[in-house]
Amino acid sequence: MVEEVINNIIEAEEKAENIIKESQTKAKEIVAKAKEEAAILVESEKKRVQLEVAQKANKAFSNGENAAREAIQECEKQADEMAKKASKNVDKAVDFIIGSMTQKYGKWYEEIVAFRQQFWKICINENFAQTRLCRSFTC
Repeated sequence: MVEEVINNIIEAEEKAENIIKESQTKAKEIVAKAKEEAAILVESEKKRVQLEVAQKANKAFSNGENAAREAIQECEKQADEMAKKASKNVDKAVDFIIGSMTQKYGKWYEEIVAFRQQFWKICINENFAQTRLCRSFTC
């Protein structure tokens, strides 16, 4: 009977060892599978985040381009307005100078004609020929 009890104990120990080994094997498999699934999830999330960042960067770039385009248009508009104002002032100044010269030096007509010719050449060279000022000095 003692021998039978000892055999039962040895058999139970062997079963317990087998159960422990199987449990360890299953645990290792579960851990390995979990690691694989985690790696897949991480890679998937990484791709999703990269796509989201790229979309946000494209949107920001597009917004930046639009803002720059609007700023350039506003600057061009302001430059045009300033040029118009400056052109009016230049016309007034030239009218004043010509009026003063005519009053003061009316007898020197030839010099005024020469001045007009030189002024007209400057207008053409500087691409101002279409302004009212330069058209008034055509010879």
